[in-house]
Amino acid sequence: MENALIILVVLIVLFIVFRKFNLWYWKIQEHIDNQKQIISLLEKVCSRVGSMDEEMSELSRTYKVKNQPAPKSGLLDD
Repeated sequence: MENALIILVVLIVLFIVFRKFNLWYWKIQEHIDNQKQIISLLEKVCSRVGSMDEEMSELSRTYKVKNQPAPKSGLLDD
């Protein structure tokens, strides 16, 4: 039983060491950090585009109201 416990502890330590080495070698943590930064920047862009869309909608409504043609009263009023 004691040998099994020692083997288990050694295997866990080796797993952690090799995992850290593998992550370092393939630069996985760096990729994750870059992806988090990209997500943050995309959220900023999305919020700016959303506010610009609201402004454009308001301007469009204002323009349509100001530039409506005069209503025609009958069929022969051309």
